[in-house]
Amino acid sequence: MRLAHWLTLLVACTGTVIGACSDTRDITHHETNPPPGDTTKSGGVDSGGPSTPPPVVTGATPVAIVDNSTAVHVFSVFTGRLDGTLRRQLHFSNVTDPIADNDPSLRVSDDKLIGLSSPALSPNGQRLAVVASLAPGQSEIVVVGVDGTAPEVASPNSALIVGGVTWSADGTKLAYGTTTQSDTSHAQLSVTNLASHTISRIPGVTVSTPTAIRWTSDGKSLVIATRAGTTSASALPNVLSTLMQVDIASGAIQTVAAGIIGEITSISSTRARVLVTRTADSDSGVTTQLLEHTLGGSDKVVIAFDAVGGHYVAASDQVAVLTGRITIDGHTSVETFVRNLQTGIGLEVGSGASITVDATPIDTTSRTSARTRR
Repeated sequence: MRLAHWLTLLVACTGTVIGACSDTRDITHHETNPPPGDTTKSGGVDSGGPSTPPPVVTGATPVAIVDNSTAVHVFSVFTGRLDGTLRRQLHFSNVTDPIADNDPSLRVSDDKLIGLSSPALSPNGQRLAVVASLAPGQSEIVVVGVDGTAPEVASPNSALIVGGVTWSADGTKLAYGTTTQSDTSHAQLSVTNLASHTISRIPGVTVSTPTAIRWTSDGKSLVIATRAGTTSASALPNVLSTLMQVDIASGAIQTVAAGIIGEITSISSTRARVLVTRTADSDSGVTTQLLEHTLGGSDKVVIAFDAVGGHYVAASDQVAVLTGRITIDGHTSVETFVRNLQTGIGLEVGSGASITVDATPIDTTSRTSARTRR
């Protein structure tokens, strides 16, 4: 049975709250040295600000859920609360397309969808960006209020969106990669200004298809993760990843970190840490782990067995959406959780390989200030 192994991370201790039970082996806060070949350096990242109370993951945490069930042709978007007490389905109707030169025949609507992916909530949790596909080899970004209002296209509709969608810190811009069906191994980096509905392509920059993208805090650069080849760690093959910072105005590229073992699935908001999936040996055989890697530092195991992936939420280094497989009595299910990586507290979103999730953390700073004033 894999359930006891998979968690201390995701074991259910009374309900769906995540935490390490007293009789369970803790595998979620284990520090390890970087694997051989990791040449990570600490330059080119934000140092972070002063210590603040950790964001809280509760039943009231706002979430967005995409169900991309291609087998039964069900493509749905839901927003609401993590505990499910508020869950609204958003429909693609009356979607406007203010992007110049887009193909007018590709109008986004429920009945034309053939795929949905990459939900990304804005930093204030009020808007949602989601990647919609209307035809093979095509996808585009739609931005909509979490209440379903003001849906509009926010990208070219003649290419494929890759690397996910990331919001600028002020919520006014989106960054993403675009590629074509004839060359999916390379991508052009693009930025959409949501106020002017204009798209800027970073000049002279074509990169290996990114696995993750994140804005710098000043909004002048993007940090991207790409595959740089393969290597062998402990006789097991793994992706070799590179982290680069790209100046939006000039296209100048600076290497932030090289030789990271595993595929980077997400970059923290300070760019000081990344989440990576890595093939590893376990007492049950070869498995996929999810680790949090500190640039120039150590690794922390987040999911020790059967990891699918994970990503930091937009406005936090501490809260992440985590997905992995749990096998009980021969039956395997894919489970998704929202979890504070620092406190270990979180809740399950749902089960199923077809769902992808994003969340917005609840900041305790204002609550703390209010208690202090009283």
